[in-house]
Amino acid sequence: MLERNEHIVLLSLGSNVEPRLNTIEKAIELIRAEYGNTNVLTISPIYETEPWGFESETTFLNLCVKVSTLKTPLEILTINQRIEKELGRKPKVSHHYESRAIDIDILLFDQQTISTSRLKIPHPQMEKRKFVLKPLNDIANDYVHPLLNKTIKQLLAVCEDDSEPELH
Repeated sequence: MLERNEHIVLLSLGSNVEPRLNTIEKAIELIRAEYGNTNVLTISPIYETEPWGFESETTFLNLCVKVSTLKTPLEILTINQRIEKELGRKPKVSHHYESRAIDIDILLFDQQTISTSRLKIPHPQMEKRKFVLKPLNDIANDYVHPLLNKTIKQLLAVCEDDSEPELH
């Protein structure tokens, strides 16, 4: 049972810079430390996926995490960016997708929608990416996308992304 003012947040984590698995594990440890160990409700299996939107010799490891929190979306964004920096994420050098040590995205925050220059929730284009939908379906298949009014399971079923994320 959620406490008053407690929110459910769904995060996506990805890494394609070695040591990928170690970095993902450290990111989860830091999320547990920042949000509180008992606030990490569910962790999806890890999927190995091809890069999306750019070329790379290294595949990604991707997973999703469901957390409960009293924090605001901007506080969560700040925490996630601090964890990314601590784990070696470098500032982008272009406006294109590129390899990264760690990427932690807020996918959904309850049923809220936010659109600012700093933060967009639900995460833009998440419904077009199997590397997001597959692990998200494992932990929140009945969660409804607040703008598309479809469950994660429904979004995955109609996703046109032809990639095939495989369990790691």
